Amino acid sequence: MFNDQDAGTPPQTVTVTLDGLRAEAARELVSGRTLVFQRGTLVLTLAAEDVAVLELE
Repeated sequence: MFNDQDAGTPPQTVTVTLDGLRAEAARELVSGRTLVFQRGTLVLTLAAEDVAVLELE
């Protein structure tokens, strides 16, 4: 995901819902942090011009 808004704009919330896939967590490959799915849904916030690349686990 990529938040293409200009720097200085508020962060944007992204909701990822798995449809037909199963995962307990995802590793965000840019920051290295682990994110946990809650009932098949993952919510994260991206700052302006920020990117997230997810690897499902």
